[in-house]
Amino acid sequence: MFNRQSTSQPRENEFNKTVNGRTEGQPNGAGIPPLPSSRPALVDKSEAGRLSIIGNDLTIMGERIVIITKGILQVDGEVQADLHGAEVIIGEAGKVTGTIWADAVSVRGQVFGTIKGTKVELMSKSTVEGDIFHQTLVVIEGASFDGRVRRPKDAADLKPMLDPKQHSGPPTMAA
Repeated sequence: MFNRQSTSQPRENEFNKTVNGRTEGQPNGAGIPPLPSSRPALVDKSEAGRLSIIGNDLTIMGERIVIITKGILQVDGEVQADLHGAEVIIGEAGKVTGTIWADAVSVRGQVFGTIKGTKVELMSKSTVEGDIFHQTLVVIEGASFDGRVRRPKDAADLKPMLDPKQHSGPPTMAA
């Protein structure tokens, strides 16, 4: 009734991924295909610990709020705060009022405030009202932008402040 597990070793990399509790590539014995994922993965599992999401049903409001992450922050809701991270993604339903300061910034939704990033992308349906400080700027046709674009002399001026101790007052940057 039950088959004993084989003692032979699997081929290298054959059983290296786990999907829904099953090892991908592992025979299931009955010819049944693996179950589909219950939700689509946004990033590779190795990146999942570094991803923070502000969902489309979440609104964050207040005075002098600073959100800091050393990983990736995806905003699909509404945020009235300054955002600091290695990478900040504003989703199509996302709306940010405040300063975004990250190594990489991708805007698909709305931003009302300053963007400071080494690489800044404004996607086709994005709206940005505010200044952009950057080293690399990509603006896709269909993006709406009202503000000034500046490229600082020193790229170090664009590095986000990821240490909470640095935020004793409002962030400043020499223009």
